[in-house]
Amino acid sequence: MTATTPPHKLPVRMLGDLVSARSLEKVLQDAALARGVTVEQLWPSALADVLKHDVYRRLLLGVSPMLAKKRILDVLNELDKLPSESLPPAGLSPVSELEDASRRFTLYFDWPETQRLRGVLGTARTESEAGRNVSALVQEGQTLIGQMERRLQEGLVQQEQELAELRDVFGRVQPLGGKDVRRLESLIGQLEEAQKQGTLLPAELERARNLSFKLRRSLESSVMQSAGEAPAVDAQARVQALEQEEVTRKLIALQRDYAPLCAPGPSSSGSRTSTGCASPPGA
Repeated sequence: MTATTPPHKLPVRMLGDLVSARSLEKVLQDAALARGVTVEQLWPSALADVLKHDVYRRLLLGVSPMLAKKRILDVLNELDKLPSESLPPAGLSPVSELEDASRRFTLYFDWPETQRLRGVLGTARTESEAGRNVSALVQEGQTLIGQMERRLQEGLVQQEQELAELRDVFGRVQPLGGKDVRRLESLIGQLEEAQKQGTLLPAELERARNLSFKLRRSLESSVMQSAGEAPAVDAQARVQALEQEEVTRKLIALQRDYAPLCAPGPSSSGSRTSTGCASPPGA
């Protein structure tokens, strides 16, 4: 690699045999946005972090963890050869970069981090226009965007897991037919498309969960009506288990959604204090 080669081009060149250049460029662009910079501003230290987390996760979709780690280390070794005095190129103003990065999360307006970032951006714009230093606000904004990126990635993993469960349920209830089965199929299609785009659809996912539960209960109820006494008792037990499972799932979902509010907070003595959020029974 020559000294004039942009650092962000290195992963695409060295990992292109494992993942398509287009996919790698998309990962780098998303990671840069999440950090409030452009791809060209992913200089060695920031790029190393992206490689260890974002690019590594992408590689795991197609290769083993051992091979992924080895190839990431190869790229990191090349990055280490860059001159330490290298500086990132000039680009947009820090506030404009934050605004660009925040657009990826506009769908998630109910997240506490999104609401806080909106306030930080408003203050940063005002302070910047007045010619005052906004470095602390920019740093806070970048931290919030990093938190949202992690939350988004965790949400996509969870969404994919639930999609797999929904597909399994659909395969079992499809013989029932009817509008609810067709609606579940449509929701699964929407969620699959959102997953490809890296987007969370919590409302659609919740509707699919509720339909899935309703159809599974209908399936077991039909067994109770058509079977003999012993199979009917077993089916009734399964219905009761389904209902308990649904209650537990909803409690776990509530706990996950409100986790930021349940996180320990600092006390007056500087130690961490608990808000007392309890885990749901059976979780």
